[in-house]
Amino acid sequence: MKNNTHLMLVATFMAAMTFSAVGQLVSPVVATRGKSPDVNYLVNHSIGAHPQSPIDPSKPTMVITHGWNPLPNHLQLTTPAAYADRIRARMGDRVNVLGWNWDSRNQGSPAGNNANAVSSGSELGYELLKRGVVPSKTVFIGHSMGTIVVTTAANRLTRQTGQPVAELMLLDAPKGKFEVIYSQLFNPGAARRVRNFWAGGHTGLGAPMNIPGIEDIQAPERDAHGSNTGIARIDHIDILLWFYENYL
Repeated sequence: MKNNTHLMLVATFMAAMTFSAVGQLVSPVVATRGKSPDVNYLVNHSIGAHPQSPIDPSKPTMVITHGWNPLPNHLQLTTPAAYADRIRARMGDRVNVLGWNWDSRNQGSPAGNNANAVSSGSELGYELLKRGVVPSKTVFIGHSMGTIVVTTAANRLTRQTGQPVAELMLLDAPKGKFEVIYSQLFNPGAARRVRNFWAGGHTGLGAPMNIPGIEDIQAPERDAHGSNTGIARIDHIDILLWFYENYL
């Protein structure tokens, strides 16, 4: 039943994104039209850096990734680049900013999707180590299935360096995926701080984790925003805009 409920909610998400593909996009913070690459790649968005540049290990690092893309032949998920722009505007060159773009298309089953996200997260951890990331100075932001990606990356960094990462910010992690996320968070302890931002309302996929050491923060329902109208503004997507406006 848990998997069926999750799939029904994901179907709502897909319907909203389909509307966006043929009509007005949700927001450039979320997606733009265009075919998504079917490879994983890490981009250095830091001021003065080239996309493939190593980071400056003396500075803190922020790593951002997106969630599942239901329409990879029509949409590119733009949250990593949009969040990076916002962070650069606020913090300038005091921070490294990295965006992880991963092949998040449907793998045909919940188990296949889980395995794909875990594999992507392990690859991200490897790429971060190559770029010179210091785990204790690194903050991750991931949305939806991207929460599995960032917790897996943090797990790999911790295992290979003995250092937990500074923080994980999980944006509407699907409650049907909590077991996968927990396995990456606590074996070993992968982060000094974990915040679970979950979407209120009927079209969110998350929930409180109710685990000691994890901060549960509920985003407001979309109906609470006077300007949030239309099928594309479901809570699971709207949390990206709310976080952009209130936490970056």
